[in-house]
Amino acid sequence: MATRTPPTCVALAALVVLAITRVSTARVCHLADFHKHVQKHVDAANEGKHDLEEFDFASCTTLDLSGNELPDKIVVPLAEVLKRSPGISILNLAENDIGVEGARAIAAVIRKDTKLKSILLGENPLGDEGAEVIAHALETNTHLTTLDMQYSGIHDAGADALGHALAKNKHLTLLQLRGNHIKDQGAKSLAQALKKNTKLGTLNLRGNTIGDEGGKAFAEALTENPKSVLKKLWLISNRMDDKTAEKVNKALELIGGKAKHDEM
Repeated sequence: MATRTPPTCVALAALVVLAITRVSTARVCHLADFHKHVQKHVDAANEGKHDLEEFDFASCTTLDLSGNELPDKIVVPLAEVLKRSPGISILNLAENDIGVEGARAIAAVIRKDTKLKSILLGENPLGDEGAEVIAHALETNTHLTTLDMQYSGIHDAGADALGHALAKNKHLTLLQLRGNHIKDQGAKSLAQALKKNTKLGTLNLRGNTIGDEGGKAFAEALTENPKSVLKKLWLISNRMDDKTAEKVNKALELIGGKAKHDEM
């Protein structure tokens, strides 16, 4: 029996490729703006006919598609549109169903080095492979300042790739990795990057499984880099003892920052 595309996905597929220029006053654009246009596109979407060349996001500065269960097969054509949408500076794809293929598509947008300043990918099943392709694209990007991949199933391998990217990237100021599965090895890779990085101001690793070795690596890295601008480091709800946490706090104080224990 042939698998039928769920109606919800059909509607979402149609919405993603709608021309935002049809809502000329829109600046923060999201799916709800286009509900009235869905019906005429449902049949075409169900047949896989996405004439993306017809569409652009010229009137948008923020594109919010969060919380819509968008799968990779929707994100891939969406990314092609984003490559030719220079006006968008904030892309919110949090709380969808984006995996490795979707991550590859977003990575291609990052490599194109559009004017995107912020990409929110939290609460998607990116995993290590998804994090790795995003990280590799980040190495040469010169516009992105905020990257959110919280609760995305990232382990040490993904953190290692992000560490290598941070050692090369000179523009990212905020990296959100809360609620993943990063242990000491991944923390060490991120800490190693902080020995060179002079741009990152906020790093959130709250709710991972980083122990004393990872914590000590951060303290050592910050001590060795007087040019670091890291001001906020979230390490609460990990597995460090109080002594290690104090070492991190003192290292941060030397560069004018502090460990954070409030919400982010």
